[in-house]
Amino acid sequence: MESTPISRKGLLILSAITGSILLIPAIAMNAGNGVHWDVFDFVIAGTLIFSTGFAVQWLYRQLKTKKYRMAIVAAIVLMAVLIAMEMAVGLFGTPLAGN
Repeated sequence: MESTPISRKGLLILSAITGSILLIPAIAMNAGNGVHWDVFDFVIAGTLIFSTGFAVQWLYRQLKTKKYRMAIVAAIVLMAVLIAMEMAVGLFGTPLAGN
């Protein structure tokens, strides 16, 4: 039997966490005028959150040394945060932000 990168339980938990995080802007859209997301924004944010969590879980299982685990996880999370910031406010002024 071929081993999977993440168990079904892990995928279920990751999906629940992704959905829970996406509830924050959904609720904020209904609570006030400051947040204006469309379906595309939710798809992109969900993909970024889910793929980051998937990569972290997969690499955590692959790497045996705690030092390497923490360094790689920190690098992946930092990259995801920087991508999200760039897409949200154009931190670096790249075409990714629409500049």
